[in-house]
Amino acid sequence: MAPIRLSAIRAPLVAFLALFLVGACAQTPQTLSEVSRFHALGPNAGGRTFAVAALDQARKDDLEFRNYAARIETALRGHGFRPVAAGAEPDLIAFVNYGIDAGTPVTSSSPRYHFEPGGYHTYTGHIRTAAGLQPYVVTAFTPGRHVYAGERTVTRTVYGAFLTLDLVERASLGTDSTRKVFEGRVVTSTRHPLLPTVMPAMVRALFHQFPGRSGETYTLPSFDPPAD
Repeated sequence: MAPIRLSAIRAPLVAFLALFLVGACAQTPQTLSEVSRFHALGPNAGGRTFAVAALDQARKDDLEFRNYAARIETALRGHGFRPVAAGAEPDLIAFVNYGIDAGTPVTSSSPRYHFEPGGYHTYTGHIRTAAGLQPYVVTAFTPGRHVYAGERTVTRTVYGAFLTLDLVERASLGTDSTRKVFEGRVVTSTRHPLLPTVMPAMVRALFHQFPGRSGETYTLPSFDPPAD
């Protein structure tokens, strides 16, 4: 399984997230996830048993991995797959891999305005009438207005995270032809530097309308606050 190079595939997401950072909208996405899925699952994909395993075996005893594995297990169960019973052999192994980079500074700019208050103003002058020039005094209200005052520049750090899930038929492991039935990849740009913060959004993105059309790639924003 080839490693994921975040630098090669997350640049469009960083640019996409920067568009939201520029705006003054009420809600800014906490994450933007690009999801790609390939599968050979039929319309009734569920019912098969599975076990979740770390693709990097050095992580298999980590508490962090166990937390993510529990999320993946819950999601798979929600789509009809069954956790393997203790002591039994699963039909499928769900290999999970994940990571996050050190972040990239992203600078954005947006218009800055200041408010000029309105008020009442008195205008004087002369107007020509049939009787000649006549003086006038008029009081009128002028509403306030926002006046352009230059650009505001903000630099934030955007982090790139990834999550992969491969469902492999256990019986094919160790043979000359390993059979995958599902490959899913999530590449996320986020303003949060900690992977546990963004993992819930990535798992939801991966299982959005699961399994979806094979070969389809889509982008999902998440407005969720940081995880506790």
